[in-house]
Amino acid sequence: MIVLATYPRSGQHLLRENIIQRFEINNFIWTHEIEKKLNNKIITIVRNPIDSIVSWVAMKNYYDKNQNILKSIKKTQLEYSSFYSYILDYVDIVIDYNYLNTEMEKIIQYIGKSFNLTPNNNNVILDIKDEKEEAPKVFLLNPPKLTSSRSFASIFFL
Repeated sequence: MIVLATYPRSGQHLLRENIIQRFEINNFIWTHEIEKKLNNKIITIVRNPIDSIVSWVAMKNYYDKNQNILKSIKKTQLEYSSFYSYILDYVDIVIDYNYLNTEMEKIIQYIGKSFNLTPNNNNVILDIKDEKEEAPKVFLLNPPKLTSSRSFASIFFL
């Protein structure tokens, strides 16, 4: 099973639709909840924490005008940190949100090759060379392991 597990407002819908449209894939789920690893192959998208948190709080505020913004921001910061502190220990592919619009073809090719997915007949996906090349800038192939002594935000400023 392949799981696309992301924090809300991180580009999941765009990536999910590209995966669904381009591959014959039966066991694929997407979620904003933390999933246990089990035998899953997990993909996540990492967006700048400030952008992600502000976007999520703004959307929640749009639907609930009575919420306390400061409390909502603090709660959302904790949720964001908890989500990624857990998921980065189990994820197989980490995608930088900033490349979703400019490098989608490379991202899709990489996911297909990594998980041995069969392309749909309706789409043409360019072959990836099997040569050993430097990893594309789009992906963090070996996501950093977080420890109690390192905060999540530190991975953005290593």
